[in-house]
Amino acid sequence: GELGDRQCSVAGVTVVQDFVGIEETGGILYNSAFVLLDFLERSNLPEADILLELGSGTGFLAAALAQRGSRVIATDGGKDTLCLCKKNLKRNGIECVDDIPEAGEACVMSLRWDSTDDVQRIASGLTGKSLIVLLRDLIYPGSDILSLKACAMQLSDCVDTDLLFIMAHPKRQRANEMQFLRSMSQDFHTYRHVRWLPRPAQGSVGAYYVHTFRRKTAICTDNEEALATGHE
Repeated sequence: GELGDRQCSVAGVTVVQDFVGIEETGGILYNSAFVLLDFLERSNLPEADILLELGSGTGFLAAALAQRGSRVIATDGGKDTLCLCKKNLKRNGIECVDDIPEAGEACVMSLRWDSTDDVQRIASGLTGKSLIVLLRDLIYPGSDILSLKACAMQLSDCVDTDLLFIMAHPKRQRANEMQFLRSMSQDFHTYRHVRWLPRPAQGSVGAYYVHTFRRKTAICTDNEEALATGHE
């Protein structure tokens, strides 16, 4: 079906959306998920033990990545959204576990960006594991970008490996986006990649951005920059 349908199938994943029962935006599938999935599949990124998604929403990206053999931790801050995410994962044959997932499995966990306890609970099982953190369409009018930045900082502090953050978002509200990116650039090496996605209703294409972030711990070498940018 189309993205506006309650149930839709894309890239081998079928999800049910909830336009009414879930507050704000957690029950809707957005194009940034497709952009991020395409980026992950096409880019020369370092291998990671775990893919940790912030703001998993419907669970589309978590399901697609688990189908492809990744070990995925899907997180969100709303109970109803987490329930929808888990249902969609099971709908696609993904086993949901309560601990660190194996290949092709997913773990669904609560993560409120402003909760130190939530971050520490998740990070406690990730010590020594390589991790890529995925952010999808989390910058929008009304989003708590200060807490999102704080969450990224706390994850970097709690996990004792060099984290790579990858964020996909549309060109939507420039002031909000620039505020978040400037804040991130104070503590992270930041790189931008541009993607284009068709907008059939408008008969044009729309700009989507993929940003990669690595914590500033030292001068970024050429090799580290290649990892951060995910050269294609």
